[in-house]
Amino acid sequence: MQAELRLGVEARYQKNLTLYVLFEHPQIFDGNLIDDCSNSTNPGGTDVFGRAAGTENPGFHTERYWIDYKFASTPLRMRVGADLWTVDQAGTIGDDDPRFALFGEFGDIDVMAAAVYQCESQRLGWKTTMT
Repeated sequence: MQAELRLGVEARYQKNLTLYVLFEHPQIFDGNLIDDCSNSTNPGGTDVFGRAAGTENPGFHTERYWIDYKFASTPLRMRVGADLWTVDQAGTIGDDDPRFALFGEFGDIDVMAAAVYQCESQRLGWKTTMT
């Protein structure tokens, strides 16, 4: 079983500026966790740096956040943040790494240019790369 709490805010300032923030807290209920009196937010043990697992898993985290600005009288729009971006034409594969993106709508043609900061969390620590 799993419970998931999501709280989000979407706000707009005038016509051109939009702000979106989504917080999430997933909780997993598992027979193994119940039987041995442990909990799903602190699996125990330490990482390779000696940090307790409880310091790695805050539970409640920011899932999505972005600011979107539409430049007035132009076909350009800018979005900065971590949104669920589709990375294939069918929209089946998604990526939520933080990025800075420019969009242009020129009639029937839509274009996008983006700089992405790719993050991968691991139990052994953080690995970050720029692409």
